[in-house]
Amino acid sequence: MNTKNIIMIMAGAMLGMVSQPALSYGMDQEKKGQEAPKEEEEFVYGKSDYVPQTLPSAIIATPRYPMSNATSKVITVVDRYLYDESKYSPSVIVSRLPDGIEDTSTPEKTMFSRTTAMINGDFDLYSSYWDKESLAFSTREFAARKMTPEKMVGNWQGSFRQLNMVMLRRIDFGDYVVLVYDLEQKQGAKEKLGMELPVIFQKEGQEWRATQALHEDDLVVTSPWVSGDHKIEVTVR
Repeated sequence: MNTKNIIMIMAGAMLGMVSQPALSYGMDQEKKGQEAPKEEEEFVYGKSDYVPQTLPSAIIATPRYPMSNATSKVITVVDRYLYDESKYSPSVIVSRLPDGIEDTSTPEKTMFSRTTAMINGDFDLYSSYWDKESLAFSTREFAARKMTPEKMVGNWQGSFRQLNMVMLRRIDFGDYVVLVYDLEQKQGAKEKLGMELPVIFQKEGQEWRATQALHEDDLVVTSPWVSGDHKIEVTVR
C-alpha cells in the first residue's frame, strides 16, 4: 500500500469514517495499479421500486411496495388471579394489646400489633412492622405528600378516639394475605363507614410483615370482593 493510501486511511480513522471496505479498497488499488473499480448497481424491475445499492442513493431513495389497506385486529391476553376469600363471622374489632405484648406469628396478630402501635402513637414501632422495601417506599410517599410522622400520629389519635378498626375478610393470594377492614363508630349505632380497605402481609422467615408489594396489582386495586368486578378489560395500545 503506497504512502498516499496510508495517509487517507489514517485521516479517515481519526474522523471516525474509515471502514473495512475502505481498507480493502486501498489494498485493491495497489494491486490493480491504482485503477479504481467501477461501482455497479443491481437493477430491480419496476421503476418505482428501484433502490440503488450505493449508500448515498439508498439513503435518499425510499422503497415503495404495493399493499392492502390496514385491518385492525385484537389479541386478547387473559390474566387469572386465583385467591381464596374467608369472612370473619362475627367481624373482629382490632383492639389495643396489653403493654409489652407483640406478636407477628400470623397476619392477624401482626395486624393487632401494628394497630396497637398506632393507637399508642408509636410511629417507630409501627414502621418496624413493614418489610424493608415497603418501608422505603412508604417513606418516599409520605415525604411527597408532606405527611410527617407527627401528622400521622395526630391523625391516628383523632381517628381512634371515635372509630374502631374492624376486620371483615381474609384474602389468601399466593404468598400474600390481604386483611380487609372497615371503620366503625364507637358510639351510638356503631355503624360502619362502608369503606373496606386492605392491609397486605407477606411472611419473612417466621414473621408476617405488612408490605406494599401489591400496591399496583390489579387484584388489590380492583378489590373484587368489594367492587364486585370480576372481569377487567384494559386496552394496552
